[in-house]
Amino acid sequence: MATHEDTPTPLLAGLEAEFAALWQLRKVRAREFSQLLHPHLDPTALPLLGELGQNGPLRPTDLADRLHLDPSTVSRQLNATEKLDLVRRFPDPTDARARLVDLTEQARDKFEGYREELLGRWRRSLGNWAPGEVETLTRLLHRLRQDW
Repeated sequence: MATHEDTPTPLLAGLEAEFAALWQLRKVRAREFSQLLHPHLDPTALPLLGELGQNGPLRPTDLADRLHLDPSTVSRQLNATEKLDLVRRFPDPTDARARLVDLTEQARDKFEGYREELLGRWRRSLGNWAPGEVETLTRLLHRLRQDW
């Protein structure tokens, strides 16, 4: 079985360059999509809104864990998005001492539009790919993330 020591440096450099280019493109798309949600939304809050859009409502500490962020960062993002009327906080019905956070109804509608736009972009980008190729890429990226 091959080890990481067997991987030629040019292959790793090429992989790193492709990830860097994808990361830069993702930042551009995040700026574009954040404008769809709110003209004053900081694009760095998109992962937080995405997590709430797909899995909310959540406790702020759970958001921090899921996003691998410091709780103070999540708190700042929640404060900023709350001021933009994108999130709301309310008591946790299972623990009166705790608070939950979720998207506002207006933000959820916008998020669903954003999500449809994003899925449409994926469909267009991967339109010439076989479903098995998409599945393989997904599986390999998951493996890479787990090993990272």
